[in-house]
Amino acid sequence: ENDGFKAEILAYLAGVDTPKSIKELQSEVESLSGLTNQRITHMLTDLVKGGSLVKEDVKKTPFYSVA
Repeated sequence: ENDGFKAEILAYLAGVDTPKSIKELQSEVESLSGLTNQRITHMLTDLVKGGSLVKEDVKKTPFYSVA
């Protein structure tokens, strides 16, 4: 099930110009709106470890973009 969400996250981030925070992803990607921050964080961490996404911390808030 998470693989589908990961694919949606990658597709969304590939279509935007600016890195996005978890809160922005929750509000802008409809399928993520019902998920917890912890679950989304886990999926994003997997994508960063896999090399698909890049994480950048700005004032202690993580932002994610396509690698």
